[in-house]
Amino acid sequence: MGPALKREYPEIQHTVRFWSQTDVVRYEDQSFSERLTFTDATIFEAFSFPLQQGDPDFALREPNAVVLSEATARRYFDDAAPLGERLSIKLGETFYDFVVTGVVARMPGPSYLICFQPLRISPPTPT
Repeated sequence: MGPALKREYPEIQHTVRFWSQTDVVRYEDQSFSERLTFTDATIFEAFSFPLQQGDPDFALREPNAVVLSEATARRYFDDAAPLGERLSIKLGETFYDFVVTGVVARMPGPSYLICFQPLRISPPTPT
């Protein structure tokens, strides 16, 4: 619907679609039940989330890319650099590999967006 609205109303500068689901994320021998939020790559054009690591212009441009919150990155990788690491995410009955391309810096004040793990909306490639 967002892209159609943008075509219909030229004053709309950016559209971003979101949907969420809870599923399993695996890293090495660890598995976590996570609330995943899927979004268009345009999220970083429409919102100014500060990235602690990664480049917002490219973070979600490739298929199977994932951007983590700072807390999520720490839970999976401790103090190791997460960029380029692979996570296996279960979507439906199949696990797909995603590459970490960014970490959203912790933002001051309460925000439900802190826990977002934006994923590019595109058909993922099965592992």
